[in-house]
Amino acid sequence: MKQQWKGFTLDDFVNYYNKNYKGLSPGQVQDVDKSFHDVVSKRGLYHEMPWPRLYRDFTNFTRQDFINYYYKHYEGYTRTDLQGKDEYFYQLLRKKKIIKNLIPRAVRKGRYSNLTDEQLFASFLKRYPNETRGSQKFKGTALYGEFRRRNLRKRLPSEYDLGLRHRWKGKGIEYLRKYYFKHHRDKSSEVVSKDDSGFYKHLSRIGKIREVIRK
Repeated sequence: MKQQWKGFTLDDFVNYYNKNYKGLSPGQVQDVDKSFHDVVSKRGLYHEMPWPRLYRDFTNFTRQDFINYYYKHYEGYTRTDLQGKDEYFYQLLRKKKIIKNLIPRAVRKGRYSNLTDEQLFASFLKRYPNETRGSQKFKGTALYGEFRRRNLRKRLPSEYDLGLRHRWKGKGIEYLRKYYFKHHRDKSSEVVSKDDSGFYKHLSRIGKIREVIRK
């Protein structure tokens, strides 16, 4: 933990977030400043922070509502999978002490170890149909760890396989700016590089990062 966080109060953390990362989701903050994200989580201040609520509002959710939401959107996910996919919802389940019976720890460990290679690939395609092997949404999950343990990552789809490598070829600067504005408005170049690596790499190759991403 960084020395700089010593003595920080909740107000200090809120002010730091608003000054440096206002509008970014917890996952995006974790990508650009893991130290700040982790210390907020470790001090139990996660749900006191002004994270953007996007389109979801869990304010009036009952215990059963949370359980139903999990089964509707994340049935079969391990704790690691859920945390990687939806940090905010994961932390809510922890805070409300719902996660213990909903996703037992015993299920989390070695969940994929008994699957065949074919079943492992089927699980990937079901959960990450439009993602590549280098996707930030996929990395860090228990499923990713099992692919890595079996040395099967190279058999997962790449940017080339999904046709992403040539997606931007021939597109003018105005098209690229409109794409950025529509999908990544107000995000910094560092965040875009994590969230949309294919787009960022293309901008880097043609030397247009600063012309498209103004941060």
